Amino acid sequence: MQQRIETDLSLFQKGFSSQDIQSCINTLKTLQGAEKAGLIHVFLTKEDLSYESFFPLSIEEENLFQALYFALKDLQRKYPLPSIDFLVSLSSFNRPLFLNSTTVPIFSFAKETCNHKIILIPRFSNPPPPFCLWEEKIEKAFWQGLPTDGHYGFFDWSFRPRARLCLLSQKHQDLIDASFSDSLDRSFLEDYTKPIISPNFKYLLALDDADGCPDLEWQLFTKSLILKTTSHQIEWYFDALESGTHYLSIHPDMHDLIETILFCKNHEKQIKQIAENGSLFANKYLTYDQKLFFLHQALELYSKLYH
Repeated sequence: MQQRIETDLSLFQKGFSSQDIQSCINTLKTLQGAEKAGLIHVFLTKEDLSYESFFPLSIEEENLFQALYFALKDLQRKYPLPSIDFLVSLSSFNRPLFLNSTTVPIFSFAKETCNHKIILIPRFSNPPPPFCLWEEKIEKAFWQGLPTDGHYGFFDWSFRPRARLCLLSQKHQDLIDASFSDSLDRSFLEDYTKPIISPNFKYLLALDDADGCPDLEWQLFTKSLILKTTSHQIEWYFDALESGTHYLSIHPDMHDLIETILFCKNHEKQIKQIAENGSLFANKYLTYDQKLFFLHQALELYSKLYH
């Protein structure tokens, strides 16, 4: 997957310095909305690791960074690391205002395909969940999460993919079990149980939010079939994933979801093999050691442009 890192860094072949990074920081701090990007300045040496956040972090951002921090500390113990400093964005960094003002690479977990300023790295906060045998799984599509796929206005909230899914679930309870763990409409609200019960379902829905598709990584370990919405957002391992081989694609407006679920029910052997392929992929490429190795490669290639 080194090709992904090289592609991400292709815009910065002329190199950059610590002074360039500081200049970029000074610019980004002045931009409206920068406080929501979860920006952190990291200082890495062979023996030391420190950081400075631009603005206060949310609880979720703190958890994401702490997982990355411990991975970096682990790297220091296992590999020789260059002395560098770099920027990390823990939330969405796709706004044109940010990108036009960014002159150095920024590490993050997801990005739009047209975003050439972000260098993708793995999340380290998604441990593999337990799984149950295919024959013991419930023959329904399951999803549970937050309404974080865009602004939920009074009149247009039902156009969001996650809201559409919950509405479909109410009409097709024999095929779909979908709910918000926090919502505007209490009729869609359920206690949060996703990591515990998700592996018990044959089909799991992987839906984008503003920060990519963070659930997909751990979902692939469950040996359930993943139904993933098509998207312009990518993560560090997406180049190696194939629709129809490791998961099935569905449209974000959910118009083909019922048809896809019925196809799955009628092609059990084929669907079980795709689910197995997804699990084999996860156990080969998405383990902690593999993610650590990818992070090390990203830092090494970054360091060759750093002066």
